[in-house]
Amino acid sequence: MSLIKTWLHRQQDQEGDVMIIDNFLETHLHHAILDDMTNDEFPWYYWDNISLGDTNTLGKYGFNYWLLKEHETIDGRLENFTLPEIYYTFLNELQTTVGSTKLIRSRVDMTLYRNNPFPLEPHIDLTYPHITTIYYVNHSDGTTILYNDSQSGALTIKEEIEPVANRLIIFDGLTWHTGHTPMKNNRRILINTNFHPN
Repeated sequence: MSLIKTWLHRQQDQEGDVMIIDNFLETHLHHAILDDMTNDEFPWYYWDNISLGDTNTLGKYGFNYWLLKEHETIDGRLENFTLPEIYYTFLNELQTTVGSTKLIRSRVDMTLYRNNPFPLEPHIDLTYPHITTIYYVNHSDGTTILYNDSQSGALTIKEEIEPVANRLIIFDGLTWHTGHTPMKNNRRILINTNFHPN
């Protein structure tokens, strides 16, 4: 039974669990990704709201870069796409770990230093069943928050996870979640990837 299938089986008994894997990638691959994303040639794109919410809200800006967009992953098979080798290797390792044959999309996000921790927009990445993974590229502050589902619509915090470099988290994509901007580091960089459950 694959790692994610074991985890999904647990989900039936304890909805909202998150799997945390530290030191996910071999050190050389993690460093290659970190070096690529922190050099002055990485193609970051500005967004008013990094969580894809209301663009009129001040302070929720950030930068992103799409490794694979949803409409590009027709059948979710990585071999159909041309990516730089380090990102192909990363996504292949991620897909193997999750145990899904269909990758939906993958996006790199970066938020920047604020004087105080600033919570971003609570959200779900997609409206249909999926698996969400977050890979922390650099060590930073600014926790990721997972919320409990509530019939009343009010969100209560279930768990907060520290963004540790080379840490991967996996959870049910229909779990509402968000993150904080950093207040002790200049930037918080992560790769957010979504998969179809098999």
